Amino acid sequence: MGMKPSLQISSSSDIAISSLTAEDLRLSIGTVDHLEFEDSEIGGDSSITVVSASNSTFEDIDLGSASTYFSYMNNVTFGNVTSGDTIALYDSNDVVLSYISVKGSDYRGLELIRIRHFTVRWSDLTMNLNAGIGVMDSEDGVIAQCVIDENINYGILVQNSTGVEIWNNTFYANHGYAIHMDASSQGNLVHRNSFMRNHYTTDHFDPSRRQAADFGQNLWNDSLGGNFWLDWTTPDEDGDGIVDNPYPLKGGARDMLPLVNPPGTPVPELPSALTTAIVVTVLGGMLASRRRG
Repeated sequence: MGMKPSLQISSSSDIAISSLTAEDLRLSIGTVDHLEFEDSEIGGDSSITVVSASNSTFEDIDLGSASTYFSYMNNVTFGNVTSGDTIALYDSNDVVLSYISVKGSDYRGLELIRIRHFTVRWSDLTMNLNAGIGVMDSEDGVIAQCVIDENINYGILVQNSTGVEIWNNTFYANHGYAIHMDASSQGNLVHRNSFMRNHYTTDHFDPSRRQAADFGQNLWNDSLGGNFWLDWTTPDEDGDGIVDNPYPLKGGARDMLPLVNPPGTPVPELPSALTTAIVVTVLGGMLASRRRG
C-alpha cells in the first residue's frame, strides 16, 4: 500500500487552504490565527484535526466521511460544510456554524462539548445514529432554523448546559425524543419549533409517548407562545392560536402556550460551493497546484 498523504500546519498566521482535493488525507493544524480553509473536497479514509485556531473560517467544504476533531477554537465560523460523519468541537468560544449538513453519521451529526457562545443555524442534521446535535457542558448558545429529522435516537441531546435557546426548528420523525434535556440542564429556552411524529407519535396524543423530555428546569415558551406539537392542536376555544391546555413533556415540564399551527419554520437550502480558478491536490504528503484552463 502507498503512503497516505499528510499535511501539517502549526504555529502560523494568515494561512489560506483553497480548492484542496484529497483522498485518505491526514490533515493536522495547530496554533494558527486567521486561517481560511475553503472550497475543498475531502474523500476516502481521511481525518482532520485542528487544535487552537483563532479568527478563522471553514467554508464550502465537503468532508465526505472524514473524522474531525476541532478544539480550543476562538472566534471561528463554519459555513456550507457537509459531512457523513460527526463534526466534533470541544473547548471553544464564539463559534458560528451555518448551512451545515450531516447525514447518516454512525454517532451524532454535530457534537458540541464545553462550548461557550455558539450558534447553529440553517442546518440539516438528518438520519444520524445517536442524535442530530449533542450539546454537553456548554452555555450561551442558539440553535435556530434547522431541520432535525429522522435521527435514530434524539433530535437534540442537551446535558449539563445552560443558556441555550432552541427556536424555529423543525423536528420530524426522530425515533426517540426530539429534544432530551437532563436534570443538570437549567435555564434553557425552547420556543417556536415544530414537533411532528417524534418518538413514534401520531397526530393523536398518547400519554405513553411524549415528543420531548425535560428533567431539568427549562422554559418551553416565552410570553408570546410556545411550540407546535402535531399531537396537541386542540382545543382553542377563544381562537387566539394558542391551545387552551399546556402540552405535558416527559419529566414534568410543560409548554404553557402550545401553538395551534406551525410557526412557518424555513427549510434550509445549502448554497452551491463557490467555483475557483485554482485546484489544489495532495499527493504523497506534498501540495501540488494547477490552474484550470
